[in-house]
Amino acid sequence: MIGNIIKDLRQEAGITQAQLAKSINVSQSMIYFWESGTNEPTASNIIALADFFNVSTDFLLGRETAGKLLVPEHIKLYYKMNAEQKRLTIKVMKAILDEE
Repeated sequence: MIGNIIKDLRQEAGITQAQLAKSINVSQSMIYFWESGTNEPTASNIIALADFFNVSTDFLLGRETAGKLLVPEHIKLYYKMNAEQKRLTIKVMKAILDEE
């Protein structure tokens, strides 16, 4: 069940298994194994997935259906950017943070 939820959230975000894997520091094959039901994520991976997708761990575990938040638009936009756009965005973000 958790594999289906991960896959649905990933597809809703419009990202690949490789992009999700990189974002939460696991291998692409691990994402594949979770989505196919071969393996299940560890507790720390469930927390990382919940943080990334902005959902509760209970939602990922299939314990709640209400309260699911939409995947933030900035995550969707980031993965649609090319390498130069990402580089410039990161540069601007760092400049903003340095001003604070």
